[in-house]
Amino acid sequence: MDSKALREVLEMGETAGVEFKRCGQQPEADTFETVCSFANSFGGSIYLGVEDDGTVSGISAANLLPIKRNIINVVNNPRLFDSPVSFEFDSTSFDGREVLRIWVPPSPNMHRFKGEIYERIEDSDVVVRTAARIAEICIRKQGLYTEQRVYKHVGPDDLKLGMLGSIRERAAHKQPDHEWTRLGDEALLRSACLLSKDYATGDEGFNLAAVLLLGRDEVIRSVCPPYKTDALWMVNPESRYDDRLVARCNLIEAYDLLAEFCRKHMPDRFALDGDEAISLRDGIVREVVANCLIHREFTSPYPARIVIDGQALRTENASKAMFQGPITPNGFSPLPIRRSKLIRRLA
Repeated sequence: MDSKALREVLEMGETAGVEFKRCGQQPEADTFETVCSFANSFGGSIYLGVEDDGTVSGISAANLLPIKRNIINVVNNPRLFDSPVSFEFDSTSFDGREVLRIWVPPSPNMHRFKGEIYERIEDSDVVVRTAARIAEICIRKQGLYTEQRVYKHVGPDDLKLGMLGSIRERAAHKQPDHEWTRLGDEALLRSACLLSKDYATGDEGFNLAAVLLLGRDEVIRSVCPPYKTDALWMVNPESRYDDRLVARCNLIEAYDLLAEFCRKHMPDRFALDGDEAISLRDGIVREVVANCLIHREFTSPYPARIVIDGQALRTENASKAMFQGPITPNGFSPLPIRRSKLIRRLA
């Protein structure tokens, strides 16, 4: 880390992946809460010798080595940390003052500091207390894709296989020679990885993805009780809501219902692409609804939500992200260091 890179971090301020800590002769106790939360979340950097507002107070050069030793000893003390955390040191001189950076990568383990589980939410270290939230963190850390779970007792009659005809038509509309137009039902389902085998258990059959995409309503409720998508329209953001739709049907049918709900309550402003008039609204609705339905952890009790409040169209869901940060057309990075909610503002 050089002084130029540090200056950029200081100007940006604290985020989900950046924490500033003042440091005298030894680090403060809350430094280790942040170490724990970074390891349990998406990783990050702690800058010792920096005030909360980004002012560099610095660390005495003579104290750098004792501070490093203290951090190593605390993190590897089993009475304080339940499973030690991996980290690296990096120091730099900034305007004549020393700054020590502790880089903590995301960990596959669940860590506790003084018996508490911490996670990083925005720029705060928060104690995790609910079993549901602990389960979500465990699922993310294990790298499991619950939609691949096989349900060997789900049969063809539990799915709406009649929808495969319209699926073939949509595939052909996008790609006229698509292989699905030539495949039978079973071959298509295997091609789409909806009919698969769990090589750990030997079970073979339809998986959770098949149930969510094509399942009958009662089958979805039985296999995946938490699944639903709640859409709200609020004329006044402070009000409860002025219209509401709760979608519990399969994802294909839910997309059509939710897209129509959004189109009904969103303005369709005039826009041109070259000489051709286009609908910005329809493009925004397509992307937001499709991503809200697909990019989520379906077994999480946290309900997915689409909210239109006159200022923005926004989504909330229990996504299983491996990193946090903004996604913008001009600044996409697979390893972002800042976090923000995805908000699509109306044109």
